[in-house]
Amino acid sequence: MKPDMLLYPDQGGYRDVPCIMLGYLSAKWDAPVIDMNLPGTSLEGGKRGSTVAAMMSFLQMHTAGRVEPLHVAVAVQSRSWGNVAKLAQEHGEWRWHSVTSPIQGMCCYKYLDWRNNIHVEKLPDQPRYDRFSSYSHFLGRWRSGEWPYAMNTTWGCPYKCTYCAARQTGWNRRSEDAIHKEICTATNLGVRSFSILDDCLNVTEKHVLMVSDIFSRFGKEWSCVNGLRADTLTEAGAYAMSRSGCRTVGFGIETSNEDLLQDIKKGETIEDIERGLAIARNNFDSVSGYLILGLPGSSYDVDAATMDWAVDQGIYLHVSFWVPEDEAGTQKDSLFYGEGAVPGPTYDQTQMQSLMNAGAGLAWGSKRDMRANLKGRWRALSQHGPRAAGRLIRMDFKKAWRKAVR
Repeated sequence: MKPDMLLYPDQGGYRDVPCIMLGYLSAKWDAPVIDMNLPGTSLEGGKRGSTVAAMMSFLQMHTAGRVEPLHVAVAVQSRSWGNVAKLAQEHGEWRWHSVTSPIQGMCCYKYLDWRNNIHVEKLPDQPRYDRFSSYSHFLGRWRSGEWPYAMNTTWGCPYKCTYCAARQTGWNRRSEDAIHKEICTATNLGVRSFSILDDCLNVTEKHVLMVSDIFSRFGKEWSCVNGLRADTLTEAGAYAMSRSGCRTVGFGIETSNEDLLQDIKKGETIEDIERGLAIARNNFDSVSGYLILGLPGSSYDVDAATMDWAVDQGIYLHVSFWVPEDEAGTQKDSLFYGEGAVPGPTYDQTQMQSLMNAGAGLAWGSKRDMRANLKGRWRALSQHGPRAAGRLIRMDFKKAWRKAVR
């Protein structure tokens, strides 16, 4: 029996990305989505965590005439699973299920099975966000250019990185027609920019060239914020991305230690990573790298050296903690990122937290401005010299300019 409702609880992280998985499941089942992740959504109240009355009002509006019993299907990443458990306990009158699909993991976070899991073998061609309670909230920000429209061109990742829930989940490309149709539909809605959230966009150069060709037909700015492999980035691929409107890219780097790269089965060497970063710096306005502190076999000295190396590369840094999978249980809300994230057990947690704090000033987030970056830029200047600081400042100005003219 199909669910009547899908639920996206407060996940405690990004607010500017709808739950893409539920967008596809909503299309598959023609089901409304209660999105509790945003303040000021159409569920009224202006507060995150909508009231039961508002949720039921939304349900009545979208399920009028249905006679099937109410099911609440939950698709949520592990860092917010405790919130789901709390909701289920408070509203035991609903029959709760979790949902998995071909999108089994995304950016290290897995979707956890819970209670009676509903598995979906095949997703529809296009997502539907107009069935989300937060749709008007997203639509207004897409049209204003405040938020990019997030989408995927591929699912899964074929690599073996030991820390990642998306590892060896295959690599399935959406068709050219499907990608084109989604960008066309979003453009007709007034979307001004796009963000590709693939786990790995550039497994093949052919796919990169195809995606770039599609975007070149629309003249829209786009980014690949976390889905690039340095070892498979080619000059031709980067040039095509840049020419088609891609301005921002991000790489999963994790560590600059050769032995540790082998231990985590990253499949890259530092030479590969530095070559890819050099290509990226020559083609894109903004280049980011994701680092993971406290990986098994690491140490404070290893992670500190990685931080220094990354700053010398002249890229933005996004730093996270490794969390053992057996600790990522149903009550652990903040894994890897977020204000509630906590250091893992690999070495002294105070030292690990000090590295996290040092990296915080070297990022650029969607809500950051030039003043918020000053502390990090001063650290780069004082500890790494004018060359490293200059690279960051140049990216700051490019991003600020793009944001101003968008």
